[in-house]
Amino acid sequence: VDWARGYGLREFDVPETYVYPETIFDAASISKPVSAAGALRLVDSGDIDLTETGILWELMGDELPASLPLRALLPGNIHLAHLMRHCAGIDHANGSSGAQAIILGEELPTLAEMFLGELPALPDQRVVRIDSVGVGEGNDYSGANYMLIQSIVEHFADGGYDGQMSRLLDELNMHLSTFDTDFWETMQRERFAFGHTTDSTDAIFKQDVKIYPNQAGANLRTTALDLAQFVIMLNQGGMYEGQRILEQSTVDQFFGRDGVGANVGIAEAACPSYMGKMRLGMNVSNRSNLNEEFWHRGTHNGYKTYIYGLPQRQAGVIILSTGHSDDAKIFARELRDAISGAYGWPTLN
Repeated sequence: VDWARGYGLREFDVPETYVYPETIFDAASISKPVSAAGALRLVDSGDIDLTETGILWELMGDELPASLPLRALLPGNIHLAHLMRHCAGIDHANGSSGAQAIILGEELPTLAEMFLGELPALPDQRVVRIDSVGVGEGNDYSGANYMLIQSIVEHFADGGYDGQMSRLLDELNMHLSTFDTDFWETMQRERFAFGHTTDSTDAIFKQDVKIYPNQAGANLRTTALDLAQFVIMLNQGGMYEGQRILEQSTVDQFFGRDGVGANVGIAEAACPSYMGKMRLGMNVSNRSNLNEEFWHRGTHNGYKTYIYGLPQRQAGVIILSTGHSDDAKIFARELRDAISGAYGWPTLN
């Protein structure tokens, strides 16, 4: 890591609660690419297959209900690459891409309850088919895909989803990071940045601490320095401090490099009509030249987060912030442009 800085306050209304590089933020949807890496480790170990259809049938009677709602998703047609590319033709009932936020102390729904929209989950968290989009026919970015990825990892990994992700974070020395839903019981709270935003009168207010039972899509708490280790591993083709975390071929599939040139890659095959930049859990551009860039962003109420990597340059940027989303977006844009200019990089997405 070349440099890391903190600016402002962890709690906007408490003097001298300064932000440092070790300050812990709600990473929001940056949870998704990290969870995708956890799922890809199961691909590397041979426990699951990226393109084997019918993988959801394995969950019948286990994490998800073996009843009509699951059958309605066409589980015989869906494979993991569809879910990772948001091309499984599913969404939440209200069309929202987000995960249900549970205020600290409230009852947490299970994955099955969220899947069905049953209390204590909200009805709008129910997973439904998109009437106009078949499996592999188009993209719809939604946390619903990662509810199913979490269920798959929970079913196939030793120690379930929590065990799989804890091992990944430990091997990357991301020791201040966690996906656990009980994070508030174990976290060093003097490191935690509280989200804040503004109301309709522009008054600033602090957000309650929230838990996201869709851990894979939304529940990562992390620091900028920890996330830098994840970027370093991906930049190095799956290697980290001499240890192989992901196979090089898996990283190539993650970024869609296996589709550059004459061959159609797994991401393209999973959703041939989708021409966006989302590959298998990460946005990627310029895959065939020295300016290759991967990135993901996250937004929760009171938080705005960014992760970037430039593999050929062995470079990257992490930006974690609190505040109103529009203001945080402007600040991040200025910061990205300044860093790109200082290092001679292309403009970051």
